[in-house]
Amino acid sequence: MADAIVLITTQADKVSEAAKKIVEIPGVKDVYSVAGDVDLVAIVSADDFPTASPRFPASPARRR
Repeated sequence: MADAIVLITTQADKVSEAAKKIVEIPGVKDVYSVAGDVDLVAIVSADDFPTASPRFPASPARRR
């Protein structure tokens, strides 16, 4: 089992809406609102990292 931490930036007025939609994505275990340069942090679980990365298009594994 592989867990990935995904940092997410969204519009300030859309944080709550984005979190509700992200938590519905298969494999997403938790979504947290955070302070700083990003707005949300998602914890994603999958059998391996290549399986987890397509769920979030901007992930480094997806850009290769």
